[in-house]
Amino acid sequence: MLEFRLTPNHAGLALWGDFDTLHRLHEFIHRIVEESCIISDKEGFILGLAFDVRKAYSGQRMEEFRGDGESERYRIYGVEILWPVLIAQVGILRQAMAFVPNNKLDQAVMFELEYHLETAIRQVMPGTA
Repeated sequence: MLEFRLTPNHAGLALWGDFDTLHRLHEFIHRIVEESCIISDKEGFILGLAFDVRKAYSGQRMEEFRGDGESERYRIYGVEILWPVLIAQVGILRQAMAFVPNNKLDQAVMFELEYHLETAIRQVMPGTA
C-alpha cells in the first residue's frame, strides 16, 4: 500500500506507506544498486531514496494513524521528496533494472513507485504531463 500526497507548494510529493511496503521498497532499492553494473556510485544518489524510505518507516519522518476504532487502527509513514530528485532516482532505478535479474515482485514494486510518481505529476501539471 504505497500512496502519495502533494507537498503544499508542489515542490515535490510525500510518499506514504505502511511498514511492510516501505521496507520492501527499501530492500528493493538496495538490491538494484548493489547488483547494477550501470550504477557506479554504490553509496550515493540512488541510495538517498532508500535512506529517505528507511527514515520514514523507522518513524523519523511523518506518521499517521488510519482505521476505524482502536482495534482497527494502523500506522502509516511518510517522507517528502523534491520533484527533481525523485524523478531522477526513479528513472535511474528503472534503467538499472534492465541489467539486473528481477522477478515479478521487483517489477510490481517499481511499477507502483512509477505509477504514483506519474499520477502526482499529472495532478500538478495536467496540461503538460
